[in-house]
Order: sequence, then C-alpha cells, then structure tokens
Amino acid sequence: RDLVEKAVRDRKTTLTRLRARRQRGLKGSAAIGRVCDELSGGSMEIDVRRLKEALEARGVTGLETEVHFESESGASAYADLLHRATMTLVEVDGYLTHILREVFRTDRRRDRWMRKQHKAVTLRVDVMEIREDLDALADELVEFFLPASSQASA
Repeated sequence: RDLVEKAVRDRKTTLTRLRARRQRGLKGSAAIGRVCDELSGGSMEIDVRRLKEALEARGVTGLETEVHFESESGASAYADLLHRATMTLVEVDGYLTHILREVFRTDRRRDRWMRKQHKAVTLRVDVMEIREDLDALADELVEFFLPASSQASA
C-alpha cells in the first residue's frame, strides 16, 4: 500500500494506469486492485449506505442519499447524505480524492455555495473512517442531527 501510495503521490503513475496493468490470475493483481480502491475511495456507495444505517440505528431519521442540488449559475452537485431537517450534508471522500489542488478547491467552492444558496452545512469524512471505525464515526456525527436531549436518552 505504501509503495503504491508513494508512486501515485510522486506522480510516477496513476491509479488508472495501475488498474489497466493488472493481470488476471496473478496474486498481486487483486492486492493492487484493493490498494487502488482504498486510495481512490473506490465505489463508496456501500460505505455511504453503511454510514446511513449506523446513524439510523442511533435514532437519526430523515437521511436521504444522492440528493441533487443546483447553484444559481446552473452548476450541479449530488450530496452523498442529506439530513433535510438540519440541512446538513455528509460528503464521503477517498484519500486521494483531494490530491489535486483543483479538486480540493472545487469541493470547497461547492461547500460555500451550498451554504449560501441552500443553507446547507457540509461535513466531510474520509471513506476509511467508515471502513475502519464506523461506530466511532457514527457516534461523533450523531450530535449534528439529534438534539442534545435525544442523545442523552439514547
């Protein structure tokens, strides 16, 4: 993992190139695939669903996935999770999602227009937080969705 991460960070290769070079049947092929998925965030739909379920198990209701928003200028974005009652978005990103400065900036601009035009606050989490310690993450996030009195009784 560290070797692949260093090669990608040093711009000696890309995750796309690594995936394209994988050979069927080789033991290392599956390992490289897992590393590429981890570093890029892979398909995070399952992770978003797992986070949603963990929050619902803690009493959070009204969570919606893949909610479409548009800016006044016509820009379009989808929220991974939205709690409409508090207008709180949860965005799940992979480790290398923000390796490029422009992607990092684009997400921050999007956070600002979501706040300004839709009165929505964005919370960003790393997909590995879900994969490695979902319970701790859900316990931490629940405070953003439930009133303090509800949390004390939960």
